[in-house]
Amino acid sequence: METYDLMILGGGPGGYVAAIKAAQKGLKVALVEKEVVGGACLNWGCIPTKTWLKSAKLYDQMLHAGDYGIKVDPKHVSVDFKAFLDRKNKVVKKLTGGVKFLLKKNKVTLFEGFGNVISPTSLKVGDQTVSFKNLIIATGASPFYPRFLA
Repeated sequence: METYDLMILGGGPGGYVAAIKAAQKGLKVALVEKEVVGGACLNWGCIPTKTWLKSAKLYDQMLHAGDYGIKVDPKHVSVDFKAFLDRKNKVVKKLTGGVKFLLKKNKVTLFEGFGNVISPTSLKVGDQTVSFKNLIIATGASPFYPRFLA
């Protein structure tokens, strides 16, 4: 069983930044994320919302383009919600890919799956048991309390 100097439970901005910084300081680091690295803001909250807001703002500007001397027939301006969604997904995928790239570049081992802490020095991800010397719980928007702390 491989032992890490630092195990981080949660791949949001608290977890992945801590993982990268610790790895840059020379620690052997692993990070466990049950869904997609980047956290709630990047995947479901702030970033997706900003893509939708940008699209809505552009639509609104087009409807008021006449105020700026640009002729637009409002009857021919339409919204393609699938394209809105596709753009949002593309932005999120690019950013989560960037986080994965930084983790890999800094030699952080990424375990994708639900991390279940089974003792003060080990956890399970799927069928794999992993040992660690130190643990950071960075579950952010989805709190998780290991049984041994309850």
